[in-house]
Amino acid sequence: MTDGRPISTREEPRKGAALPRLSLSSILHSIPAWTNYLILRLARRRFRRFQPDEFRADAVYCIGSGPSLDLFDATAVRNATILLLNGAVDAAGQFHASNRLVWLCQDTGALLSTYRRVPATMDRIVTVHAYEHAFRVLSTLSRRDIFFLPGPVFRPKYPTKGEPPGRRLYLRPRLAGYGGAPTILRTLDDASVYPVSVMLLAIAIALMIARQDIHLIGFDMGHGPAGNGYATLVGSLSSTSPDRFPEAALKAYLDAFRREADARGLSLFQHSPYAPKMM
Repeated sequence: MTDGRPISTREEPRKGAALPRLSLSSILHSIPAWTNYLILRLARRRFRRFQPDEFRADAVYCIGSGPSLDLFDATAVRNATILLLNGAVDAAGQFHASNRLVWLCQDTGALLSTYRRVPATMDRIVTVHAYEHAFRVLSTLSRRDIFFLPGPVFRPKYPTKGEPPGRRLYLRPRLAGYGGAPTILRTLDDASVYPVSVMLLAIAIALMIARQDIHLIGFDMGHGPAGNGYATLVGSLSSTSPDRFPEAALKAYLDAFRREADARGLSLFQHSPYAPKMM
């Protein structure tokens, strides 16, 4: 395992600028999203609720799919909760049986494309990043899965990537740290999703269940050896690059997480040698 660097801390995630007025066009274009949201909301009670005590451990490892995952000795980890994010589920076989393995996904596309690769015996915590494909999502999930549904809000598609909001707002899941939503999740009931990376959701959950340490593995933010966007164990065909991970937005969330970890007496470590030095 590489030596972890403690994450630095400074500012809260920035609040978005005033949004343009909600237009008739925004309302009409959001009708399909409303329909999918209502279907998912009606069905969510059939699934398990997230109970932090069920997953509590001294150490929690958040496993991303970046190339630095290849540098990590998973066999050395014992008696921990392991959050395997999206395609990182392909690394599940590397971990000792004493660990509790949990698949975590907040991307609708990744949920539909990766779910079948997740062992049926593994715990799964899932949500969606957009209100779409409700019937496909529900037909994919098992009743023993933990499925939480973020509340709806009209917002631009990309409020954290430095792009202007434009005139059209879309009905989309609430984002942590924006529009009055808390930056740090205390529960997954009526929660929010995080922008940019599922790793942020993993850290938020780890803060709820870790007793001592939180370790970020394979969180390279698009950096690493040339032409190698993913670890060799991960069977992902999508592309990734640093411009998919806006540093200002990530740093603001990571700073808030570090403050929360300090307040709880937890140590938060980043193990990637490739990630930007802001971490």
